[in-house]
Amino acid sequence: MRLYFLNVLVFLSIHSLIAQVEVPLRLSNYEPRVGESINVLFDIDFIAQSLDSQLATYSSIELPQRNYGWNSGYVSRSIIFKDTGCRHVGPFFFQYNGIKYTTDSITVFVQPELPAINVVWHRHLVKNGNHYLIIESQYLDSKMRRKTRDKSVSLDFKKLPWVKARESQSHSSSSKMSYYSKKVYTLTPSSETNTIIIDANMLLNLPKGIHVEPLLLKL
Repeated sequence: MRLYFLNVLVFLSIHSLIAQVEVPLRLSNYEPRVGESINVLFDIDFIAQSLDSQLATYSSIELPQRNYGWNSGYVSRSIIFKDTGCRHVGPFFFQYNGIKYTTDSITVFVQPELPAINVVWHRHLVKNGNHYLIIESQYLDSKMRRKTRDKSVSLDFKKLPWVKARESQSHSSSSKMSYYSKKVYTLTPSSETNTIIIDANMLLNLPKGIHVEPLLLKL
C-alpha cells in the first residue's frame, strides 16, 4: 500500500512539472523614463502551435505560413512607470488547455523625467550579455527644432573601425515647443579593444552649444 501511494505521488509530481511551462517575457525598453510608454511582450507561440495542430486535423484545410497579426509571436501591453529606480515586471501566470504558464521576471531601471532644457544624454546599458548605447536628444530652442525637421541633420553616431554599432531602435517626436529623439545602438567589439570613450567628437550633427559629458564604455 505504501508503495502504491509513493507511485501516485511520483506520478503527480511529474505531471505537475510537465503541466507547468515557463514563457519568456520581453520589454521594448529596459531603461525607460518616468511617464514614458513601453511595451511588455508575452510569448504566445504556444497558442499558435496548439491551433496549428488542431487545424491540421481538417482534411479540407491547407495551412500556409503562420501570420496571426501579432508582433512576431508576441502579444504586447503598454505600461508606464510612475517612479524612478529599480523596478520588477513579472512573473505573470496563465492557464491554457489545462497547462499552467508562468513568465519570468524582468528588472527595469527607470530613469527620471526629462528636464526642460536643450540637452543630449547618452548612457550604457548591459542586458543579457548584450551592450547597448542609448542616445537621447531634446531641443527646446526654435532654431534647433527647425534643423531637426530635416532628417539628414538628425543626431547620429559615427561608424568606428573597432566597434560595430547597429541601430536597433529609433524614436522621435516633435511639437511647436520641443523636439525629442531617442536611438538605441547594439554594440559589438570588432577587435581586442574593449574600452571606448564616447564624447562629442563621435556624434554627428551635434548642435552648437550642447555639451556632452564623455562616457566610458567597457565591452
